[in-house]
Order: sequence, then C-alpha cells, then structure tokens
Amino acid sequence: MTIAFKSKEDLIKLTVTGQLTAIDLYRGINAIFEATTPPKMRLWDVTGAVAPDAEDFAEQLRKFSIYSTERGKSENGARVAVVSLDDVQFGLARMSASLAAVNQATYPVKIFRDSDSAKAWLSEAVNESERESSD
Repeated sequence: MTIAFKSKEDLIKLTVTGQLTAIDLYRGINAIFEATTPPKMRLWDVTGAVAPDAEDFAEQLRKFSIYSTERGKSENGARVAVVSLDDVQFGLARMSASLAAVNQATYPVKIFRDSDSAKAWLSEAVNESERESSD
C-alpha cells in the first residue's frame, strides 16, 4: 500500500492506495504527530485502497485506536475525516470512529462517502476556531 501525504496550511490529506494495512495506518498517524505543528484538520482518503479482511482487521483497528488516541491526547480543536466509498472500508472506518469515542479521543472522527462533505466538515473547525480567537 502507498500513502501520499499532502499538507496545506492546517490540513493534511493522507491518500491511501493499494492494500490497506495497519502498518500504514501507524505510518500515517506518526507522520501527523511528528510534524513541527500537527495540522488540526486530517483527511484520510481511502477511496483508492483495497479493503482488508474485516474480521482480521478489527482487532488491529482496536489497537490502532488506542495508540492514536494516546498520541493525540493534547489535540484540542483537531478533527479527523475519513472518506470511503467501499462498504467494507466504510464500516471499518465507522468502527474506528466509534473506538475513538470509546477511547475518549480529544478529537472527533467522522466518516464520509465524498471528499466535498468531509472538507466542509473539517473547515467548520477552522471557522469555529477563528471565531473563538476573535472574541
């Protein structure tokens, strides 16, 4: 699998192509938190990825969620959006969002079927933060 990273201002887009693996998820989350200033908006685009076997991947997602929640425990104001077209990937992504909530992640994770909706939701965080700083 390949992950392409593209950063612009306070947004990082991680585009995943090929077979989706847990190792690559860790690479992606580490790249976010190893940045000098981790971007607040994180868009994972898995529309070009091949879904893993859901049963095997579920346990890996649980462990990944614990890890990413711990890495992001000081991430106030951050948001994570995942875009997935494939039904299996979409279900796994929703499971990941639920695990983030269970693990008390300080950032919301929301799953989308299209990039435009995901980007609009991510942009809301920037707009809210700008309003708060001007008050």
